[in-house]
Amino acid sequence: MRTLRALLALLAAAAALIVSFPASAKALHTVDWTSTEIGAAPAEDAQWQVYGLPLRWTLRPGEPLRGLALRLRLTLEAPPTQAWALLLTHASTGGRVSVNGRMVGEIRSADAATEVRWRRPHLLAIDPELLVEGENTILIQTAYRGGVHFLAGVEIGPLAEISRAYELRHFSSTILPWIGGTLAACFTLLFVLLWLRRHDPTIGLVALASAFWVLRSAFFLVETAPAGAGMWLDLLFYVANGGFAVVMTLVLLRLAGRTSGRAAWMPALYAAIGPALLVATGGHAAPHLDRLWLPGLIGMVAIGLAYALLSRVRKHESLQIVVITAITVALAAAVYDYGVAQGWLPEATVLALHWAGPLLLAALATPVVDRFVRVLREAEGARGDLESRVREREQMLKRNYERLREGERLQATAAERQRIMQDMHDGLGTQLVSSLLLVERGALTQAQVAQILRESIDDMRLAIDALAQGNSTCSPRSATCATGWSRASAPPASS
Repeated sequence: MRTLRALLALLAAAAALIVSFPASAKALHTVDWTSTEIGAAPAEDAQWQVYGLPLRWTLRPGEPLRGLALRLRLTLEAPPTQAWALLLTHASTGGRVSVNGRMVGEIRSADAATEVRWRRPHLLAIDPELLVEGENTILIQTAYRGGVHFLAGVEIGPLAEISRAYELRHFSSTILPWIGGTLAACFTLLFVLLWLRRHDPTIGLVALASAFWVLRSAFFLVETAPAGAGMWLDLLFYVANGGFAVVMTLVLLRLAGRTSGRAAWMPALYAAIGPALLVATGGHAAPHLDRLWLPGLIGMVAIGLAYALLSRVRKHESLQIVVITAITVALAAAVYDYGVAQGWLPEATVLALHWAGPLLLAALATPVVDRFVRVLREAEGARGDLESRVREREQMLKRNYERLREGERLQATAAERQRIMQDMHDGLGTQLVSSLLLVERGALTQAQVAQILRESIDDMRLAIDALAQGNSTCSPRSATCATGWSRASAPPASS
């Protein structure tokens, strides 16, 4: 909801920017046209043709450079007392500008080595002494070569007010494409890095869309180029628009659940037709592509949007409001720009796609980045849970190892006791039995019996001491064990 509100706020700001107009400025609505020699002033008997503004004219690619004079008329009730300025919002060919026969500025125009396509506005200050009461003549002497050219948005008035209008026009026609191109370049780098890490098709599509928008912005920002480069700049424009439309269509088809190869190849094939025809015809197909091929791209995205909406409604799935709204606004902006280009709508101070495109990229990036952040959080939580489980396993293994060692120690102690008992049975027991037999036969003296008994007591004491080493109540070095045997308690030997 916050993103949608921000989108609507930006739309309102853009609308205010487009319709803004200085209160005291005078807009010129007609222009006189005549052909001239390149760099020469119009002849005294030149035939002037009157056209309304905005004026748009074309020349076939490959035609030689031609000269042109454009004359505008301004009627004043009284000469101004403060500095005035002339604002040329759209003067694609540039030229030398004069007021009542006095030059006020020169905008670079095409020559034998260079072609120009000015899209930025131009502001020319006018000395109030040059303006007179009654009719004033503004003359633009320029040159042009093949392509589409235009003159529109001519305003004249006090310098302070015209300057504010110029700043708005400059922002919308130059700064805004720079911002959009820079934003798209950042998106391209970010999502390429994300795609290299995850290979997610959606991330790859956003990266492609951003890259195509960078190319489209570059077309509008390149205003001077070597002669003959115009066709290649047009090719850049058609490739960027076709690629961007294809990516938007694929995004919408993915939202509709259509991911088959046919659904991907058909839009790509149509998008390739425009650049292919432009190259095949040497640039002569450009006017026809603008009139027929570009609206096909708009229709292709519109069909994808319809598929996405119908699929979501049928499946009772939640709509991605931000993405759907942004694509709808971008489609409306594309239709508006097409209407302006064909002369169906009044000339605008800014192409609507200049601001709608970056908003669309931001809308596409929002769910992708949100999902990536959510995945990272889940991965961090899983890592913490895994670390906790590993610590628990380590503690359990440690306890099991200690129990195993205790069991081995007890087993070794029991084995040692068994061995000692066996030694007592085999050694001391045998000695006592044999001594008893000898005593019963009278074969031993009293001293010998006493000696045998002493030796038997010593052997028993040693066995008891050895057994006491495995008993917690008996120390190996103590003289007394838990059994109560000791040297002091031993029976005294008889003499």
